[in-house]
Amino acid sequence: MSTFDVYGATDKLSDTILEVVATRLEARGKFQSFQKMMKEYLDAMNIDSAKTVLDLGCGTGVATRGIIHFLTLSPTTARSIFGLLRLNRFEN
Repeated sequence: MSTFDVYGATDKLSDTILEVVATRLEARGKFQSFQKMMKEYLDAMNIDSAKTVLDLGCGTGVATRGIIHFLTLSPTTARSIFGLLRLNRFEN
């Protein structure tokens, strides 16, 4: 039985399926276990004094918004740094 990597084929998915994927990613970002993992990950990255951060493959921006919060950047600054396409749509 072969598996299908939905994240490796986003350019081939319908808008309906992309919306389902985006909704799921956003829901996952609200789980306490995910938030704890992100904090541990960001702590390990030691980016406290970073002037710029590039988050490649940011999906809906859940991890990017975690970085913004971690670095206490303003959303305006974050938009210019990260170039988020969907920040306004999923902003908490």
